[in-house]
Amino acid sequence: MIDEKTLKQLYKKLRGKRGFVGFSRVEQPVLAKGVETGETGIRVYVRKKLPENLLREQDIIPSEFKGKKVDVVEVGDVMALDVDKTKEFRPVEIGVSVGHINITACSLGFYPIYKDGVVLVGGNAHCYTPDASLSPEQIREKRIVQPGRYHDKNSGIVGEYFWHERVVPVDEGCPIGKAVASVLNFLAKLVGSGTRLTLERDNVNHIDFAVYVPTVEHINKIADDSIDESAPMVGFLFAGSDQVGVICKARYIVEKGFTFNVPVVEVHNGDKVKGTSFWCNYETTVTDESAFIQVSYGNFTALFDDVILVKNEGVIRGGWSGSGWRKVT
Repeated sequence: MIDEKTLKQLYKKLRGKRGFVGFSRVEQPVLAKGVETGETGIRVYVRKKLPENLLREQDIIPSEFKGKKVDVVEVGDVMALDVDKTKEFRPVEIGVSVGHINITACSLGFYPIYKDGVVLVGGNAHCYTPDASLSPEQIREKRIVQPGRYHDKNSGIVGEYFWHERVVPVDEGCPIGKAVASVLNFLAKLVGSGTRLTLERDNVNHIDFAVYVPTVEHINKIADDSIDESAPMVGFLFAGSDQVGVICKARYIVEKGFTFNVPVVEVHNGDKVKGTSFWCNYETTVTDESAFIQVSYGNFTALFDDVILVKNEGVIRGGWSGSGWRKVT
């Protein structure tokens, strides 16, 4: 190791020089055209190595420093690595933009999931159907595209809708019950009664979940490598606000007969969880391990029971729907 005092003096000497990127904290072999010379010295990293006659005097890096030879090594532009998960992925990876052909875009939540020997891709009902309140029998258009049509109006077909758990609106009542109430109210009106019968029925949901059959190759890989693919599954994020994200629990999906290729776990207040969407990846904290909450779908409202709330620090937003969330150990 080079002593800290020398390193601080070296940085003070080099900072501000055009093209300077960094240096090694340990002595390194000196290179000549990529071949070790047998000497050791201080290695300084630059974006592009140029002849001295093309550099301003103030940008020239000294050949020696504190009696040690300085070796200048080109490393290019060093930038934070980013993956554009809104582009086309073939094979299709987890966390990328995806969706039913008639919606905007969601994030691919999990692959593979199994049901009765069929290999499936998992996400939200409102991501893989045009309307999550429809029954599976009502889904006529079944094409799933990647990326979602919000990101590419001509995106390619990657799968076919298979099944979803219908999200039941809060105010949807039994047709027979509604008819009975209507008749009784009519009779009450005839006899001059001011009393009217109202039918109230709370339709409670546990999951916003759907699956599709892949028609092109999908792989069990997180697109930005931000999560270990073997990390235990918590559930799928399907709703949120500027303060919270809402996750439906994977255990209710297992109760429907689906199998994940990783353990499915429960989480508790304070636990760390992480999800990945086409926007980014995000690690946050469970603020409520079992919430009862009302969710607006635009054209209807639904009640959900035993869902997870996580803290949102302005990261979770449109497009996070469908994302799979794992427990961070």
